[in-house]
Amino acid sequence: MLLCSPHTHMQKNIAIINPEDFGFDLAVLARKMGYKVTGVMVEDPERYRVLKDIYCFDSDGNARAYDTLISAEHWEDAVWQLRKINPCAVISGSEIAVEYTDRIASLLGLPCNNPETIPLRRNKIEMKRAVKNAGLPYAPGDTFSDFSEAAAFVRSSCGYPVVVKPVCGAGSTNVSFCKNEEEFAEAFSHVQKTPDAYLRRSQDVLVEEYISGDEYVVNMIGTPDDVYVTDIWKYEKFGNDYSDCVYYNDIMQDLYNPKFNELKEYAKKVYRAVGINIGPAHAEIKLSKTGPVMI
Repeated sequence: MLLCSPHTHMQKNIAIINPEDFGFDLAVLARKMGYKVTGVMVEDPERYRVLKDIYCFDSDGNARAYDTLISAEHWEDAVWQLRKINPCAVISGSEIAVEYTDRIASLLGLPCNNPETIPLRRNKIEMKRAVKNAGLPYAPGDTFSDFSEAAAFVRSSCGYPVVVKPVCGAGSTNVSFCKNEEEFAEAFSHVQKTPDAYLRRSQDVLVEEYISGDEYVVNMIGTPDDVYVTDIWKYEKFGNDYSDCVYYNDIMQDLYNPKFNELKEYAKKVYRAVGINIGPAHAEIKLSKTGPVMI
């Protein structure tokens, strides 16, 4: 779905920010629909040199998907270059691009979510607080930079097992399920020492209560007037010597099965609670014994 401004002076031209594999697919589809496509990479040269293989941008023939390529060290520089192209929409091509996309689109006067609410979507503890403030169920937890304080929190507040995550991660990188304090200490240290998929490091570690139940992905698209659930998938995962959460299967569910009514309504409320006003969203939710809980 391409959301373009109604202004008549706008070209049929979209910009895709930091495209990964699905960003490439978006570019191919957009060109089939008659749009010109600008690929935008917001990375400093040294980071891009290391991260180049995860992006579908200017290597291995990927450049053919775009009419124009722009590289910028900062998103503000990308705005200046995009003003010359005058796109009608700016779209995220990866997780790391979500923040850049809203900021760029806002300055270009294009449809977007309020940049002031970006932390509610990109920072896990801020997201948790937003969902709590909306009166919705959530997995209790907090952030810590000191393991002794984190361990004291677990002993007094939730017990084991617990889930350990980076505060601002992507995908499931550095996420661990811990059954005891020994595993917890190792996972806590791993988050602080190990960069995520985009080479970012964090001393702050999110520790949260483990929520049991089947895990679902609820994909949505929203407009200022309403939110629509487009598809639901059930995750199947296992653990091994290398990871605690290996995704080995996604099973598409019957969107209209009444057993998912509560899940869908909860997901749509989360969409609004974290400040999303327009565009796609991907929510990971568990159906616990007491109902849906965002994880």
